[in-house]
Amino acid sequence: MENKSDGGRSGAWRSAVFFLLKILLAGSIVYVLVARQREAVAECFRHFNYWYLAPALLLYFTHMVVCALRWRELAGVLGVRLSRMEAVSLTMQGYFFSLVMPSAIGGDLVKIGVLSARSAPGTKVEGAFSILMDRIVGMIAMFVLLLVVTGLAVPILLRVEVPGIPLSPGMKYCMIGLLYACTLAGLGASFAIFFHRWIRKIPPFGWLMDQADRLTHGMVGRVTAAADLYSRSPGLLFHCIWISLVLVHLLVAGVFGLLALGCGASGVTVLGVLAAVTIGNLVGMIPIFPAGVGGRDLAVITILAAAGMLSADAKTAQLLSTALMIFGNLAAGLFFLFDPGRRKRGHA
Repeated sequence: MENKSDGGRSGAWRSAVFFLLKILLAGSIVYVLVARQREAVAECFRHFNYWYLAPALLLYFTHMVVCALRWRELAGVLGVRLSRMEAVSLTMQGYFFSLVMPSAIGGDLVKIGVLSARSAPGTKVEGAFSILMDRIVGMIAMFVLLLVVTGLAVPILLRVEVPGIPLSPGMKYCMIGLLYACTLAGLGASFAIFFHRWIRKIPPFGWLMDQADRLTHGMVGRVTAAADLYSRSPGLLFHCIWISLVLVHLLVAGVFGLLALGCGASGVTVLGVLAAVTIGNLVGMIPIFPAGVGGRDLAVITILAAAGMLSADAKTAQLLSTALMIFGNLAAGLFFLFDPGRRKRGHA
């Protein structure tokens, strides 16, 4: 028992140290981006039209609520019944813990834990799978948008320059090809769960799935059965993907567009903003960046500069975008403190 306790403490320390290193990395990237044009960025902040913050915040919180209602619809397919307020509350708690927990999926884990505590016996796995499916649907929408936007934005991406790193046209085409490969791989992985019957026919995977099902007392079977339920609801899946595309990913790009307008930015197109924000969100998924901060900022600013936006304006708009995201996720923590479902059902 003592060794297990020591191992737990050691794991907690490693997790905490890794989290601090990620924060240091993100802070260093943001500092370097600002330090190169400190006076110009400060001037942009002084002249920023802060009236644009209100609609930007409204759009940001709207996309969070849309995500909650999307998850509620997906959970209903598996018989997990949630009121609109419960779905919003749990989703907001997920956003909050995604920001403050040292894990790329910390928010989802907390969301699964709270939902499991409220679920009736025999429905806990289905509740957790509905959260996974919600994440998969959102990623499919992002990857589809990436495929379209990247193809249209090739001329912009060919103008990307990285200070201190000479990039030939051939290298840039290779990077665009790698971006396409990652996007297609992400789409393939997202759709894999719907083809589990084909995957099971491949000897190593079929045997592994059987062994996992035995060790987990039928959990794999219940998950694949849940996937079959979604497969029989293609209309709902298409609807949720479409909603994610328009009212989540495009809405987030709209948040940045408002902040760019507040900076008085000129010379950048809608396509430039879409390419920067969408590719930035992909980079932000790399787990070495806390809540995507640092990696997303670097990608967005670099692509916007290639799209023709003044560097100081791009940095100011992206810093405000990051600050708005952090504020929104922290504000979502109020749902953890005043959770209506916890009060109603008596769960600690």
